[in-house]
Amino acid sequence: MLRVLLVDDDQDILTFAKALLLSPRPSLSGVNIDVVTVDNPVTALDRAREQEFDLIITDANMKPHSGFELVRLLRQLPTAASTPIAMLTGRREKRDVERAVQLGVQAYLVKPLDPAAFIEKVDELLDKRQQAKRAVRFAVVQLDEPAQGECYFRLKALTDNGGVLEADIRPRKGLKLHLKSPVLEQLGFMHLPIEVIDTQDKDGGWEVRFVFHALEERQLQRLRAFIAAKTSSSPAASGRKAA
Repeated sequence: MLRVLLVDDDQDILTFAKALLLSPRPSLSGVNIDVVTVDNPVTALDRAREQEFDLIITDANMKPHSGFELVRLLRQLPTAASTPIAMLTGRREKRDVERAVQLGVQAYLVKPLDPAAFIEKVDELLDKRQQAKRAVRFAVVQLDEPAQGECYFRLKALTDNGGVLEADIRPRKGLKLHLKSPVLEQLGFMHLPIEVIDTQDKDGGWEVRFVFHALEERQLQRLRAFIAAKTSSSPAASGRKAA
């Protein structure tokens, strides 16, 4: 849906221009147009404050504000600051055209209305508006900000200074992560800081070796005590003791 605001104090012009805007044409196939007509600049400002339009077409000679003053006021509204504006007027002087351009008017259409020229210029402005809206919708903003995400590993081994993970994706060497696991939570680590030191392809996945990163000595002691308890109670360790 494209919305057009049409402003003119001449009712005949409003009726004729609206009919042209709503006329079917290949350039706007499948696009619906909603045309709002007002006969004075005060009401036009109210409408522009209430909603955003894709095109504003205004007469130059009106009261209590001229079309030039209306354009100046429209450009101060957040809803109309970048809206394409066409001026429809009988004033042909060069200084009027230059003034309109300086105020931000994209098209200067001289009365009496030439239907073909009017439609051609309107369609050109509406097409540019649609392209601009699509460009904004898919615009890319370059950033360099820290961010966190989740990926899933299987904790396969722990040593006194690191361990081994299995992963479906290959984390790069040097990557710092916060590892979370039920067994680590039992040891009081909600997020264990680690650093990847090596990755190897294994059975369609990745074996990831890591070291602990920025751990305090008391935290390391807790991990080492856990490892010592596990290794001393393992069958292999029992077998060695029996031997």
